[in-house]
Amino acid sequence: MKSYNLSDLEDLDTKLAKKIINAIGSAGQPPVYGYQYFSAGLDSYLTTLEEEYLDDFIRDGGSAFKLVVGAFGGGKTHFLYHVQNLAWKQGYMTSYIQLSANATPFHKLEAVYAAIVENLMFDQPPLDSFGQYKRGIGDIIKKWYESEAAKISTERRPTQSEITSYLKTIGQYDSISFQNAVRLAFNALYSGDDGTYNVLIQWLKGESTPSKDLKDLHIVETINKTNAFKMIRCLINWIEQLGYSGLVILMDEGEQKTGLSSKEKATQLSNLRELIDASSTGMIEKTLIFYAVPDERFLEGKTGIYDAVRDRLSTVFLGYNNPAGTKIILDNLAGPDKNPTKILTEIGFKITKIYEIAYKISIPSNIQEEIIDRVANESYEARFGEIGYMRLFVQSMVKELHHHRADSG
Repeated sequence: MKSYNLSDLEDLDTKLAKKIINAIGSAGQPPVYGYQYFSAGLDSYLTTLEEEYLDDFIRDGGSAFKLVVGAFGGGKTHFLYHVQNLAWKQGYMTSYIQLSANATPFHKLEAVYAAIVENLMFDQPPLDSFGQYKRGIGDIIKKWYESEAAKISTERRPTQSEITSYLKTIGQYDSISFQNAVRLAFNALYSGDDGTYNVLIQWLKGESTPSKDLKDLHIVETINKTNAFKMIRCLINWIEQLGYSGLVILMDEGEQKTGLSSKEKATQLSNLRELIDASSTGMIEKTLIFYAVPDERFLEGKTGIYDAVRDRLSTVFLGYNNPAGTKIILDNLAGPDKNPTKILTEIGFKITKIYEIAYKISIPSNIQEEIIDRVANESYEARFGEIGYMRLFVQSMVKELHHHRADSG
């Protein structure tokens, strides 16, 4: 039997193991917590991203953009979850968002802003494997208030004067409206004014808010396509002032958008170019942006905007061999021999161990090898189908293990 290091699975309990098996067996999607137990082949990329970017470059004021290319079901989400966890451990705020033609179209930057603030997350211990993480700008502001109020006074309730003095240190953003919104939301929590707090959170989330309510609060802007990028910059500056190392934005486009007009495609690429340029020119700081796509067809076009974006995304990230590269191609993880079944085999043994823990059974080593080798080869051979071979493999592995357990029972 092939030998793999399964020591990371020693602390896995039955409850979480079953959750992992159910998640990957039904949809092939990794759970937010538990993905790390069946990873393989990512170490060189993740180590490079951590040492070259998260350790100091981003923390010290730098910014960078990375395009992640991986087929639908090819491990993009799994990879982004790993990056998110690395960022949390280094004290970064993160925002993982799923781009879609309807909910979060990238050609509408105001929708992207709204998705970023809705999915803001900080490092949190998994209370249990079924617990819900706190997320979104509302939870961030509540955590901010609780933390700072305790710092101002540990033995008594802070005075309004102390709160006001502290809030004067927060700001100097491109948007006075954004500055007023976060300050007043903090103060509303102090004074117990739920109505004002809810209006402010509505506005910060980019939602429609009554203009009279906003006028009374000295908020004169509406978040829209013309100022959405400015608001993203304000958000990043605010997160830095809260004491976080920076912001890591993880955008996951599960499938290519179809039916977009030529104008919408051009706007999408223009928004992408703006993010790339802002990352490389210092217009935004302390930010690492990942944009994950199933393929590069969105770059196929003959106008100037296509050429401009292609040029910016031409260099390939190769771990230590080229850490400055912009494009991360997940198929390259297989190495120079281009044989990803080696990675699938390692993942297969980890999934089998998780399955044994989940159902408190032991599967003979010869049966394990037969199932893993067969499913790995079948999944890779089917890689040109609608489902990527990585997702197909983990789903098929769970199905085969269920069959074995049923036949043995």
